[in-house]
Amino acid sequence: MNHQDWQTRTRHLNGQVAAITGRDLKLWLFTFIVVLVLAMGVLFLGFSNLLWTHASHSELELVAGLVLLVLIFAGYVLHRRYGYDLLP
Repeated sequence: MNHQDWQTRTRHLNGQVAAITGRDLKLWLFTFIVVLVLAMGVLFLGFSNLLWTHASHSELELVAGLVLLVLIFAGYVLHRRYGYDLLP
């Protein structure tokens, strides 16, 4: 391989690494948001009588929403995991 081929290959690999880094950062951000929502949901369940004294609520709906959030997030992670096409 000559010098220009090495430069082209290096630029191509650097582009792939940058794409992976961007995807990884987005995934960590989504993970943080999901964990934050789950933590808030658990706190709302634990302290429901203190927080919602005059509001009508259903703990079953909150639990179902949290489970649905986890399932959607797991589906997203699996989709992103198998969506990586790195090598030509």
